[in-house]
Formats: sequence, structure tokens, C-alpha cells
Amino acid sequence: MEAEFLALENTNTWATVDLPPRKKDIKSKWVLKVKQRTNGTVKHCEASSRQWYEKLSSALKSKGHMSYQNDHSLFSKSMGSLVVYVAVYVDGILVTSNNLEEINNIKTFGFFFQD
Repeated sequence: MEAEFLALENTNTWATVDLPPRKKDIKSKWVLKVKQRTNGTVKHCEASSRQWYEKLSSALKSKGHMSYQNDHSLFSKSMGSLVVYVAVYVDGILVTSNNLEEINNIKTFGFFFQD
């Protein structure tokens, strides 16, 4: 858990802030950002996991990976005999390739990986 927290901090996915006065912390895996209208009513909530996905997606695309139009959680890269697939799900990443060096390269993106 601590390694995941450090990975999120290192990619600037979130920031630790003090609670507003008279607010209590909650025990939850999800952090929501509340968007309010000018009259104070709630417009919608947005999970921080979307920001994590956007950062990962941008990093993969910058290195030549393409996402599938029908499945935005699946990325691939192929060059000659090199083939790489990256599957992104709620709180994890699965990487498979016929080239170990390419897998190790993806691990340097700054996101949390376990072998």
C-alpha cells in the first residue's frame, strides 16, 4: 500500500491537504472531487482515478502505444517483431510483451508495478 501511495505522489496524481474545518475524514479507497455550481449545488463528482488514468495514458501514447477505439483500457505497441500489450483496470496494470527490455522500460514511467 505504501508503494502505491508513493507512486501516486511521484506522478502528481494527487496532493495531500488539510481537512476543512468541522469535516471528518472517511475511510475509503476513492477520493472524489466535487464540482459545484455557482449557487452551491453539486454539479457532479469526479474520481481521482481518472487523473491517474489520464497520466498513464499520456505516458503510454508518448512512447508509441496506441489505445483501442472499442476498449480504451487496452494499449498496444508493435514494431517489427516487438509486441507489447498493456491492460489498465481499476487499480492495476497488466503488461505483457515478447521483449523483457520493453516491459522494464514501461516500469520506468513512474507508476506502481509489481512483478
